[in-house]
Amino acid sequence: MQYPRKYTISTMFFVYALAGATSGCSAFDQYYKVQGEMNQQVRLLRDTPEVRKLIAEAAAREEPLRQLIAQDKTREQEADRVKDEYDHPEKYTAGRKEFLEAMEHQASVLVHGQARSDTYEQSMARCTMSVLQERYFIKIRVTDGPDRGVEGWICSDKLDLYTPF
Repeated sequence: MQYPRKYTISTMFFVYALAGATSGCSAFDQYYKVQGEMNQQVRLLRDTPEVRKLIAEAAAREEPLRQLIAQDKTREQEADRVKDEYDHPEKYTAGRKEFLEAMEHQASVLVHGQARSDTYEQSMARCTMSVLQERYFIKIRVTDGPDRGVEGWICSDKLDLYTPF
């Protein structure tokens, strides 16, 4: 007598993930939520030509730092560079203070905390003065709630990543 085949959890998971992928949804869909409580509001910078220009210029100024980081071949080299960044932050943040001040004066819109959003674009323009924290401006679009459809730029430290599953 032949018994029906028993499916392992990994086989069932594969079938579930495949079915989700072919239907347009996935168990691995990730999304962001704007930090804060529902009754709090968080500022998004409008996606204007001026904001894009400022972000592009800031990203270009950050390129030498990215190249320097990529050159670290050993842990010792990385440790030396990090110590130098800590001791001499002005060498690594040229123009960033002026950039962040200019961004503060750009047109914005407020969205509620906990707003679910998708990311559309990640810039390489850092959004904090910290040398050691890698926080960048990200363009998001709110996908639910009272702010649904609102788009704008936000610092990545104002977002929480959620992975359902």
